[in-house]
Amino acid sequence: MAKLKIWMVALTLIMGVSLSSCLDSGDSNPIQQQTVLAKLTMGPTYSNVLIMQGGVELVPSDPTSLILLNAGMYMVDIQYNVNDIQANSKTLNVTLLSTPRKIDGPYVTTVTPTADAPMYVIKYEDNGGVIAPYFFDKNTLIFPAMYWYKASTGDELTAEIKKHSFVFSYDEIEEGDETLTLKVTHLISEDKDAERKSYTVSYFAYDLRDAIEEFTSKGNTLKKIVLSAKSNTSSNKLEGARDETYEMDYTKITE
Repeated sequence: MAKLKIWMVALTLIMGVSLSSCLDSGDSNPIQQQTVLAKLTMGPTYSNVLIMQGGVELVPSDPTSLILLNAGMYMVDIQYNVNDIQANSKTLNVTLLSTPRKIDGPYVTTVTPTADAPMYVIKYEDNGGVIAPYFFDKNTLIFPAMYWYKASTGDELTAEIKKHSFVFSYDEIEEGDETLTLKVTHLISEDKDAERKSYTVSYFAYDLRDAIEEFTSKGNTLKKIVLSAKSNTSSNKLEGARDETYEMDYTKITE
């Protein structure tokens, strides 16, 4: 549990905070480091730009650092000076502390694969902290995948994490539907039967644009998105797993 609470602290940073809250932090050191999520897209000058939720653009001190990156969602380690922040500014000058890490999940599909393992849970609450899926914008769902993994370090840990993927799929959409249900399937590419007794969180981003457009093209109004998965907080086994769902009110997503 202690390890998970450390994750909770880190995840509050990843979820993002407003620039105004940084100004009120009371920290005497103006140089701050933070991990944020941002979408990389092409800017008005045909160069890559990183945009955080809420529309704030990250402006790297090295403008060439984004040239080779492909469009998509990224986890970005940044350093910035709080004294440089101006109220209502739509830009933030930063130093990138590492190469941004792409977190795009697999394409959303209409074919549901056979699961290799359960999730730990879809939504986790502890002492007022919450780990749960949320929308970055109207088409991008951020999914904090909590799952069982084989504890290790260094390159072995990196290799272990890469073995896990999470596929989103949905059934045929009918006229009159108001809810889009997305099934979450946990796949393990290698060592499927390995003993996994620890759990962790990895962030993934899913582009729901095609599914949403298909939903609305049938004259439907999308009101809810429901995630459905097998989850098991006791072991990394599908046997004994429960059916867990998590519901999101899509009518409240405005950007």
